[in-house]
Amino acid sequence: MPPDIKVKIMPACSIACYITNVEGYGEQITVLKTIKSKDSPFADCLYEWKKCLEERSQTIKDKDFDKFWVNTYQRFDLSTKKEQKQAFRKCNPEASMKKDIWNFEHRVLDGSKEFLKLFINGYNGTSQKQASLHFSIIDSKPDGSC
Repeated sequence: MPPDIKVKIMPACSIACYITNVEGYGEQITVLKTIKSKDSPFADCLYEWKKCLEERSQTIKDKDFDKFWVNTYQRFDLSTKKEQKQAFRKCNPEASMKKDIWNFEHRVLDGSKEFLKLFINGYNGTSQKQASLHFSIIDSKPDGSC
């Protein structure tokens, strides 16, 4: 005799997705690059390095370049020499969030803020049970798809 199959009916939940980019291009790392709040002479010099690569028929993907740019900004533009020697602890993304190096009032974040407000507004008008919601802010592919 086959085992009993038990079905558990779960209450309805909503799922939402917000695709981060800058004017339709890039990903979360591109957003970080855009909202930097401090001078970035070291990171900005990477544009010349990228041009040098292209002159030598070498390429780097935009996503990889943006990651390198943000890493350079965190490690060389914003960190002391002592912090640079402890890069694994002092120059990582988590440590960077403790510093005032991002402009969270930048207009490129307006869409994300409006998206998140939907959940606050939705929660205020519903019961706790109805308000359970899963969402993620995800990167987009170059064609804008998830």
